[in-house]
Amino acid sequence: MQNVQCWGASRTRVGNHCFSRVKNLHTAPLTSSCCCCMLWMCLQWYHCCLDMLGEQVRSQFVQSHLDEDTQTFLRRSVEKSSWLFTQLYHSLFSTILSPVMSRTSINGFLGRGSMFVFSKDQFQSLLRIEPEWKGQRMLDLGAGDGGVTEVMGRHFHEVFATEVSTPMKWHLQRKSYRY
Repeated sequence: MQNVQCWGASRTRVGNHCFSRVKNLHTAPLTSSCCCCMLWMCLQWYHCCLDMLGEQVRSQFVQSHLDEDTQTFLRRSVEKSSWLFTQLYHSLFSTILSPVMSRTSINGFLGRGSMFVFSKDQFQSLLRIEPEWKGQRMLDLGAGDGGVTEVMGRHFHEVFATEVSTPMKWHLQRKSYRY
């Protein structure tokens, strides 16, 4: 079986191998080994062995899944990683700015470093709330560029965000978050 090599490789290598296959999903027909490898990787990324959790944690655990929003984020990340000139630009400016700026501020200045913690559906599942549920206030500490704040903020009347990095604060201001 061709996919045995994929399964037997180290995690990093498997990730890189399968990411390159994710990148090619839209340009090449799927092969059975590609499908098997992708399926295996998705299950590994999103599966928790409940037997390894204590009883208290196990009863509160919410299993996540690879939904459409997550797949879109992964697809965009892989796509951006192949933009050679953008990567060279980021690398050059990161090197120049790193002695005088934190990595977070450099990422904010370059417009990168957005985090994806969960999709809107995963957030609703985690909190066990309905799509129309609204809370009064929310505070996101260390909000970065506000990407995760945006997912959570839909469910609150007032959203506050804090951030130390000045460039990241600019992103939060553009999104009209109060801090």
